[in-house]
Amino acid sequence: MNGARRPTLAGHVRARLAPAFWTGIANALPRGAVLIAGLYVAHRFGADAFARYSLAIVTVTVGGGIVSMALIAIGTKYVPELAVAAGGRQGAGFSVLLLFGATLAVALGTATFALAAPLAALLGHPDALADTLQVAAGVVAAAVLYGAVNGIVVGSARFATSAIATVGGTVVFAVGLVPLADGLGISGVLVALGVLYAVTAATELLTIAPTAAADFRRGSLAERVAPWRRIAGFLVPMLLFIAIVPALVWGCNAILANGAAPLAEVARFNAAYNWYAVAAFLPNVLAQVEFVRLSRAKSSGDGAALKSILRLAIAQNAVVMLALVGVGLAVAGPLAELFRVDDAPGRLAVRLMLVTALIVALANPTGVFFAVVDRIWLATWLLVAAGALTFAFAWALGGHGAVGMGVAFVAGFGLHAVAAVAIALRLLATSRR
Repeated sequence: MNGARRPTLAGHVRARLAPAFWTGIANALPRGAVLIAGLYVAHRFGADAFARYSLAIVTVTVGGGIVSMALIAIGTKYVPELAVAAGGRQGAGFSVLLLFGATLAVALGTATFALAAPLAALLGHPDALADTLQVAAGVVAAAVLYGAVNGIVVGSARFATSAIATVGGTVVFAVGLVPLADGLGISGVLVALGVLYAVTAATELLTIAPTAAADFRRGSLAERVAPWRRIAGFLVPMLLFIAIVPALVWGCNAILANGAAPLAEVARFNAAYNWYAVAAFLPNVLAQVEFVRLSRAKSSGDGAALKSILRLAIAQNAVVMLALVGVGLAVAGPLAELFRVDDAPGRLAVRLMLVTALIVALANPTGVFFAVVDRIWLATWLLVAAGALTFAFAWALGGHGAVGMGVAFVAGFGLHAVAAVAIALRLLATSRR
């Protein structure tokens, strides 16, 4: 028979797991580089320098990181849509997205550079931090441009390309980290991170250059700018959702930076937050799998399956995170020592932020559920409320330093988890009536 061969079970498994594998590599390496950079600064330059570096890197996250993540989501959404609108033409819309991302990169990088001095004053270090924040402006621009290019590559389903380019950028970062730090201090470490984003973006850009160039030649500048309003309309709620935690961390750093022992408390809090970010990575990966399952149940109108999948996802996260966080709680001392903050407040701050990671993991499936059932704004406003409440707790507990910030995170996100799970289950119950 000459008919098409039916895919084997192994083929199905590869088709499902390969994109997740490559995506995991592409997501994990930049996060790992940020963690390694922080550890290197703490060991090479000491706790005070790590505190100043932390204020710079959290500014990079707020100014560029959240926009980069949103641009990746935009590319994932709009690359297929713009191609369909152009009759399936390969590369359609690449010029639109590249110009949009490049414009944002220049604007945000310039704004961060111009605001370096007032931001340094706001963070309590007008003299020591301003120059470092000016260097951070370049990292902001590189991160935003990376998000735009990576979004196009991922939206084109070139998952392996994204991962390989990220490996290349990470290798260059690793090679350049020590010599750059030797020459420029903590600013050199920021430059190394900027190089990671820039090299990754340049490598990915080479792979899409022919189709992007052809797309640039097809239309006028006005035609390429025309879809920006629609893209920006999607960017706003996405940015708001992504920005809550980084903005909250920045706000907590501002509170601590103006406290009684700023450098020590900023170092303790950021060491704890780094381990929170590590622990929170796994639930985010698991959420991608649950998104597919929930979407299939929703599309088939199977309310019972939606409820079952949601409950199993919460239970799965609970089992995985209880084990992970349990180990973290037991070795909180060594984890704090890696950032040179191994004292009683430092260990307690690490433990509190690890408990926060567990709590956030329990609520994580509800955010996916709300997105699947077209309630993304509900998820966003719940997170906004949690962020506002957590910041209010942090303000009230500012005198307790990093430990106070940890308590604020546990309380604020604990209430968020209870509310999110209750509302999700209520929506499921109502939908079956």
